Amino acid sequence: MKKFLCVLLSLGMLLTAANVCAAPGDVVNVALDKPAFANQQYGALTPSNATDGSALTCYAGTWGAAGTNVTFYVDLGETYPIHSLKLLLGGTDQEAQRKNFNIYLTNERPVWTAAGERVLVHEQAEDPGDDVELNVSVPDEAKAEAYRYVVVEKQDQATGLAIREIEVYAPADSVPEKPSYMVEIGRNKTALSNDNFDTSASYMLNDGNAATIVAGETSGTSETGALRYKAWIDLGAAFPIEGVNISITKGNDTWFFIYGSNDPTFAERDTLYTGEGTPLGQDFKFLETPEEMKATPYQYIMVERNNGKAMAISELEVYTTNTAAEETEVSEQNGRVIEVGRGKKVVSNSFAGSYVAENINDGVDSSFWQANWPTTEEHYAFIDMEKPISVARVTTFGVQTVAAGRTDADLKIVATNDPNLAPENWDTLATWEANKTTLPRREMMFTPAAEFAKNTYRFVGISTILGTGTNGMQEQRVAELKVYTYAQDFKETINPIAAAWNSETKTAEISSVMVTNANTPYNMIAAAYQTDEDGNNQMIGVRIQEISGLVQGAYQPVSMTADLSGVEGIENVTRIRVILVDTLDRMCPKMTAYDISLS
Repeated sequence: MKKFLCVLLSLGMLLTAANVCAAPGDVVNVALDKPAFANQQYGALTPSNATDGSALTCYAGTWGAAGTNVTFYVDLGETYPIHSLKLLLGGTDQEAQRKNFNIYLTNERPVWTAAGERVLVHEQAEDPGDDVELNVSVPDEAKAEAYRYVVVEKQDQATGLAIREIEVYAPADSVPEKPSYMVEIGRNKTALSNDNFDTSASYMLNDGNAATIVAGETSGTSETGALRYKAWIDLGAAFPIEGVNISITKGNDTWFFIYGSNDPTFAERDTLYTGEGTPLGQDFKFLETPEEMKATPYQYIMVERNNGKAMAISELEVYTTNTAAEETEVSEQNGRVIEVGRGKKVVSNSFAGSYVAENINDGVDSSFWQANWPTTEEHYAFIDMEKPISVARVTTFGVQTVAAGRTDADLKIVATNDPNLAPENWDTLATWEANKTTLPRREMMFTPAAEFAKNTYRFVGISTILGTGTNGMQEQRVAELKVYTYAQDFKETINPIAAAWNSETKTAEISSVMVTNANTPYNMIAAAYQTDEDGNNQMIGVRIQEISGLVQGAYQPVSMTADLSGVEGIENVTRIRVILVDTLDRMCPKMTAYDISLS
């Protein structure tokens, strides 16, 4: 509780720093919205959080892998004469994250094994304190030169680094009318792989969270040799690729390849990078596309293991230029996708024992739906989305081993708008042929057939194809069915929030706050404000509640009652400020704030 009170007390400064790109005099912040990179990333606290213009987001790295220090840098895209820098450090209650770092300027992209030529402009040996703005003046001799990269490097391997925002100021007349820089285009686009092991899932390849890993253990041989693990991203449209940023956490000391292609089968492809035994450890590394290939647009980017051994990838980021991103028309199917079926009502015509259909969308892999068999009817389980949605993709998880639980019948992903769920009104979005084998305890992804891709459906489900199981029966056991739609379809409802104040009980009922997280608790902070005699809003009471039991990846509602009856001086509350703190981050909590007027 003490930690979050400390966070709240610092919010006055953080929330008023809404426009951190404001610059003194005739200099401008050339780091705003520029790509940032680091060799280490803590969970979903990506380096780009430090250049997004918001002090409510944060980059954090824990410690360098394989004996390297945590190193963070901003790629300005072009060279600029740097006038000064400003850092808003994170690491609330984490003194070690805010000291023992140096700041450098360089024109060589940093790599973690060699420093290259760089100019030291600041040494920070001591802790400047919680959420302090650190202003750095660049020495005159460095001001006379122009630099592309700004590097913040820890000087000890045992501690991490946390930066809420970094601002890099250059003279306004040095900034082109149309600056050139890289932008990431692969985040949360459709990701696929040929072998997702255990509970590994394809979307983990590009979800921005370094704590989630997509992994495969493909083995065996084919006509062309050893079967290789492959994971790839569909960008939705073809872009010229500047490079990729990747972290490989298993199989990192042997070869891997990165390909670009416009063929979803990768029958025709170009090699953008060959690992040749390059050990990445768990560090991230930016791999630049060869110059002769940078002008060639690609829609699909794939990482492939060079043999039949295991591989695990923490994250794959894909970059193009800002001008290419603006000029390339991106199809509707290229939008960010979100899971929307979690916890909604499930309708089924069959279940056995306690293995009810509601287990299919509870977010727990260990629970499952089992259809009652034998039968002459087709088993099905539909999730009621409550309103028609566009179906971006559907994923399934199998149950257990062959002996403990399986599906040995052919399956199909089905959708309908018929509330009676009559089979003649179903559309079959995708199918899977079991060949009397088991539904793997791995994620399998299905995308709607082209003829149904633009449709919207209220009911989305899974069904057995009659007569394809053992002895013509249908054994159906499915742990999870996940339905995804495009985020733009939910813009108006992604963060609905409401609050009601009861002047008699001095309580605020806060509801309909929609959150998504990485399977960690949230803290919801409610601050009450009222207008004083001078007409100013004054904060007069605070309540904090931990919201637990959340499931990974799903947008879900949370609510709380803020009981302020013990606070003196409350007469007429005019505003409630709600702050969500994602406790995944112990070094610099990720915060989101909402103001709700009660007048």
